[in-house]
Amino acid sequence: MKTYSGCKKATAGVQLLGAVSSAVLMALACARSMAADAQQAADAAGSQQRAAATVPMLSEITVTAQHVQENSQRVPIPITTVSPVQLQVSGAVSFKTLSAAVPAITTPGTFWANSYIRGVGTDSASPNVEPAVATYVDDVYEPSSYALAGMAFTNIQQIAVLKGPQGTLFGRNTTGGVIQITTAEPQQQFGGHASLGFGNYNTVEGKMYLTGGITHDLAADLGVVYDNQGHGWGYDPPFDTRINWHHDVAARSKWLYTPSDSTKVTTVFDFTNFRSDGANNQLLPGSIAPADHSVTFPGKYNCLCIPNVGDVKQYSGALTIDHRFGGLDGVSITSYRNVSGHWSSDSANVPEPYNITSNYNDADYVTQELRLRNAHPGRIMWQVEKVVASVGP
Repeated sequence: MKTYSGCKKATAGVQLLGAVSSAVLMALACARSMAADAQQAADAAGSQQRAAATVPMLSEITVTAQHVQENSQRVPIPITTVSPVQLQVSGAVSFKTLSAAVPAITTPGTFWANSYIRGVGTDSASPNVEPAVATYVDDVYEPSSYALAGMAFTNIQQIAVLKGPQGTLFGRNTTGGVIQITTAEPQQQFGGHASLGFGNYNTVEGKMYLTGGITHDLAADLGVVYDNQGHGWGYDPPFDTRINWHHDVAARSKWLYTPSDSTKVTTVFDFTNFRSDGANNQLLPGSIAPADHSVTFPGKYNCLCIPNVGDVKQYSGALTIDHRFGGLDGVSITSYRNVSGHWSSDSANVPEPYNITSNYNDADYVTQELRLRNAHPGRIMWQVEKVVASVGP
């Protein structure tokens, strides 16, 4: 009996030792599992951080759609912004080719540049009719579509297209929207760029931009564009001449004077001369001219008519004064622009002068704009604006 009792005690001791060992092994296994899970979580977090670091973040785009500089994502207006790099990549080298960078815009016409945003615009090409899409260059209103026809891009900082009616802040002629063109400000450090290009149809194109300081508080720049397509891609057999050519010359200079941190004075001068015959009419395939039954469709880009010719010149000057009065910002914008030109068109589409229309235009535009707004807007941003415009022959 004693021997049996001793064996029973030994067996109980072995069972107790086995239970303890099992508990220890389970604890070690659980700890290892928790450590592995923690390591996996740390690795996953590190991978997410590395992935976030490699993914490019959405850069902030500053616009002046409400006449103040602010993040475009905070502006409750449909806006499309275009940078100089995007203009270069898309081939938008002038106002008439802006649709290459902004598909919502169309600018038909040759001697004029009536703009349409999402199909809304003005059909009339008369120089006395202002377009339904307003264009502003450095906050200066451009009332004439003829003046925009020869506008070339040289020192563009940003182009913002505001879609939809913008009459609240920009007044009349904004049913389709607003095109804001902002040019680069002159810099104290001397710099610039230039390019020269050659192409088919005897095309020569040159661009130049220079900027630098005049004094410690005065800087200026100068941009020049020359674009000459001497050989048109169309042909007019009755007159044995090439058609659909153009010749453009443009220059723009901006002067920036900053006498203090609270005052900035900007003066801009520009000149444009645009000549072309690219608005020649032609008959549709299968049709015959009623005035001359021998004239029919001459082929794409060709015509059997008296060639059209257009010559438009414009020059302007603008003065912008921006001053801070304590908690208020005051802005005064004064501008003068002269647009003159002549163009002829053959409506009969025949070599004989049955219906030749000649147009002449010479107009002066004077605008004065005054703004007053709170300099440090919080939840409430207010602005008072007064615009005076005058148009004369």
